[in-house]
Amino acid sequence: MTSTDLWPLVQQERLRFADLLATLTPDDWASPSLAAGWSVKDVAAHCVATAHTSPFSFVTQFAGAGFNFTKFNQRNISRYGSGTPDALVAETRASAARTSAPPGPPQVPISEIVVHSEDVARPLGRTMDRATEALVASLDFYKGAQPLVGAKKRSEGLHLVATDVDWEHGSGPTVAGPAIALLLAMSGRRAGLEDLTGDGVSAMTARMP
Repeated sequence: MTSTDLWPLVQQERLRFADLLATLTPDDWASPSLAAGWSVKDVAAHCVATAHTSPFSFVTQFAGAGFNFTKFNQRNISRYGSGTPDALVAETRASAARTSAPPGPPQVPISEIVVHSEDVARPLGRTMDRATEALVASLDFYKGAQPLVGAKKRSEGLHLVATDVDWEHGSGPTVAGPAIALLLAMSGRRAGLEDLTGDGVSAMTARMP
């Protein structure tokens, strides 16, 4: 899928995420997400920051952070997460239709919002409706994504099979389950392993951070 095809999906998933955020309690906002070291509010702020990032702003801000990706992310989280939860929900909605993105393949924005919204939903016991096309596009990206994500090596030599959408990849011992669980596991979230089955799960488990 091209970036032209994907942007409507990105907007749809961002608005669904905003709908979820609008239902959260103060305790929910402060709860740990699946993203290591980040609270629910941190993840929401990161998603808004990503929506506002262009290739130029990424380069300048990354350089300003001393080319330290952790520092770069934390500065953006502080910038967009300093207000109230209501303000962050409003900004999530307002930025949903933005089509700027950091440098990278066109699937980066859709995979970001799909995985990060699950970072929030799953530990809070929530579920989200997701477009099949958004899940498939994210899986197609993650199967070859190595820098920062590490998904390519985590999936190497395994036969990945989504049980709720028409998608599979690779050969070897099987790892099967819902698309969102595969995405979580591919991106290094141990929570995704809970919904996966097959003789390849032990191999994927051994590759987790």
